[in-house]
Amino acid sequence: METPAISSESPSAPEQTNYTLPTLKQDFLKLLVQQMRNQDPFAAADSGAFLEQMASFSNLEQTQNLNQSIGALIALQSQNAAIQDLTAGSALIGYEIVYEGEDGPRSGVVESVSVGSGGTTLKVGGEKVPLLAITEVLGKPQQEDSSQGT
Repeated sequence: METPAISSESPSAPEQTNYTLPTLKQDFLKLLVQQMRNQDPFAAADSGAFLEQMASFSNLEQTQNLNQSIGALIALQSQNAAIQDLTAGSALIGYEIVYEGEDGPRSGVVESVSVGSGGTTLKVGGEKVPLLAITEVLGKPQQEDSSQGT
């Protein structure tokens, strides 16, 4: 015995899309609703299968939330690293350092510090020096005392 069709709509071919978690979630819900609409009322879907699908959906949503949290944590860690580098660099202002230049070891007094997309750089004698290029901190240069001259 054949059962009559419940819906006159025929399923359409799936569209080609780039899937992200939000679209997968929406597609999953659409598929679940469509499955429930088109099920045979005389042979309804097993409640266990329905619960498995809902658990899969819940897992998908939890994974998406976890990915968002990890992304926020990575961004925060990156900001903290930049602040630490800026703090470390600013503590060197006025100090004489030795660093690896293009033509070998060089030295000079740190004038300023900046943080950019290339990392933290120090300005030494008009030259930008990466913080990681420092090999030695010599200390503050000796300043002549002008009050003893007369």
